[in-house]
Amino acid sequence: MERNKKGSFWSGLKNALVKIFVGILNFLKKLVLDVKNNPAKTATRVVVFTAIIHLILSNIQIKTLTVLENEISGFVMFMFVLVGLACLFNAVRFKDLTIRKIILTIVMLLAVIGIGSYLVYIYVYSIGHQNLLKASEVMPGIILSSVMLALYLFGLIETIIAVVIAAKNGKINEKVE
Repeated sequence: MERNKKGSFWSGLKNALVKIFVGILNFLKKLVLDVKNNPAKTATRVVVFTAIIHLILSNIQIKTLTVLENEISGFVMFMFVLVGLACLFNAVRFKDLTIRKIILTIVMLLAVIGIGSYLVYIYVYSIGHQNLLKASEVMPGIILSSVMLALYLFGLIETIIAVVIAAKNGKINEKVE
């Protein structure tokens, strides 16, 4: 009887993981198919996906930060995640295009890319300057930050493409809020 319960737990876990994986694949398929058709929607999806995944996986960066002797690295990592979440909320309201929202979105994405780049710099600098630090201890943080930076950069490019297309079609509101 006990064995049957364990088997059902593992099969349930397997089914849940398969559903999550299929959901992620469907999301990525939608994302790839919408790149040409609707860059604004693609940019929103990429930024939202990146910010949520970054928040979920931030424990990897926290583990990396615990081995660093740099005092500012924790603050920079916190700002990287926080500004990423601000980008998420800003991307969600990217439906009605006004000049103010466009500029704010682009500036926020540039800020998160700048902060993330500085965090990667801190990681690499620490590898070279901390004698007892192994590169393998910092590598997960570097990889995660680099992937997040690439996704935010893709979101920025898609945002700029969406703005250019909207400007061509005359869909940018000139009103001041």
